[in-house]
Amino acid sequence: MLKNRATNNHAQDKFHLDFILSPIYIRTMKIKSKSSLWHNIIEQVDEQLSRIPSHDVDGTPLEDSLRFDDYKDGLKELKITTKENKEINPIHTTLANDLVYDELATRREGNGK
Repeated sequence: MLKNRATNNHAQDKFHLDFILSPIYIRTMKIKSKSSLWHNIIEQVDEQLSRIPSHDVDGTPLEDSLRFDDYKDGLKELKITTKENKEINPIHTTLANDLVYDELATRREGNGK
């Protein structure tokens, strides 16, 4: 789960995003940018990646499944609304593909497989 949390030092100047990579491993990343749009993109992408199953309904690893493209396309079609009410699609096809593969590979590595 992704959380914005102000630190005690420079409370409004630093944000931390907690990414749960496995049940026992948490990595904290400091985001230096103040852009609320960028923070929103990170939160939305993280939420979508966290919902991707490791296997399809038939038990096939998602990387080898016909359903892989559905999850890649879901990221690619992600729409973020700016403060000016403009919709943008921040993720292109190649990045969506790499993000899904990386998410699945990182889960396997975290599970010792």
